[in-house]
Amino acid sequence: MKNLLILLDIAFIVFVGANLYEAKKQTNILFIGNSYTYLNEMPDIFEHIAISMGRQVYVSSATKGEATFRIQSKRTEVYNAIRSKEWDYVIVQGSSRDMLSTEEELNDDTFPALKKIFKAIRKNRRKTKILFYMTWGYKNGYKPDGEARFIRKNVNQS
Repeated sequence: MKNLLILLDIAFIVFVGANLYEAKKQTNILFIGNSYTYLNEMPDIFEHIAISMGRQVYVSSATKGEATFRIQSKRTEVYNAIRSKEWDYVIVQGSSRDMLSTEEELNDDTFPALKKIFKAIRKNRRKTKILFYMTWGYKNGYKPDGEARFIRKNVNQS
């Protein structure tokens, strides 16, 4: 699993790095995410790789553990970070379960939250490229929140 994560991280870095290859000026990159972004030190790893390739980059992040797109869309820190610089790229990463929600939850929570974040990014700089940083799948498959809480509760009582 760890090897797969490393492989996906490298693929992500190569994808964005390839777009920076011809860049002569500093490229500004903002990561918006949760613990999957900051515990893996993705912004720092990306910055070090880009610099080692001779690229001029400025990398920043606005992260909060366990944050969904809906939670991120309500955080002042996210909008302050968006407005703080003219970003060339903004990389957004939500909860590992954001896109596994029901159609109703997607339409009521996730998509409006993304629209609000994207609108702020476009208002700040229309030419900013927005990329998704996806998390990996679960080793034993996805368990809906209710089922996961039920399992934790019963395990803790055992």
